[in-house]
Amino acid sequence: MEKKYLISALKPKIEAFLVFKNSLGIEYSTAKHHLRSLDEYNYYNGNSEFLLKEIVEAWLSKRIQSP
Repeated sequence: MEKKYLISALKPKIEAFLVFKNSLGIEYSTAKHHLRSLDEYNYYNGNSEFLLKEIVEAWLSKRIQSP
């Protein structure tokens, strides 16, 4: 994932996760899109440096409601 797409306090953790997955030979191309979406949602909703249950549930709820 290009670094310019990550904007929240989760950026270092997401980047480290993707580096780990890539080191295992997993490209994670579709998941990158979802992680970028979660990162953006986190940024605009408190910008927590930890992945909070409330943020993930609210993000998922928003994604389910969107066409």
